[in-house]
Amino acid sequence: MEITSKNLKETCAIAANLAHKAKPGDHFGLSGDLGSGKTAFVKCFARGLGIAEEITSPTFVVLKVYPFVHNFSEAKLVHVDAYRLESIKDAEAVGLLEFMADPSVIVVIEWPEKIFGSDNRNLKMINFEYLDEERRKINIHF
Repeated sequence: MEITSKNLKETCAIAANLAHKAKPGDHFGLSGDLGSGKTAFVKCFARGLGIAEEITSPTFVVLKVYPFVHNFSEAKLVHVDAYRLESIKDAEAVGLLEFMADPSVIVVIEWPEKIFGSDNRNLKMINFEYLDEERRKINIHF
């Protein structure tokens, strides 16, 4: 499905809608150029899960964990920025594969191609394309 978001408000609505359908055990890969809206999407996705904590880019720490409640059970959102990673070994070193094996975790990985290459590990892929200062093309593949 291809959607053209006209502004951040529309992008947030798309992300929140996706979050309402997501469940622990889901893994999402977000690809696109710098500034195409990946981190903004994750912030809105987290709000859609009911996470009140401020979501910040994990660029320098690589991975951040945010607890939330899903159907009265404890769950976690793991937000990964793989831009500075180079391989699956780097992902293992930060514990990503352990989180991906945990059925109580939703994982969202920005730049998944940096660690998985063309093997997307069955990620639900979302591709972002910068169109102009406000508009983004969002392609959802799953």
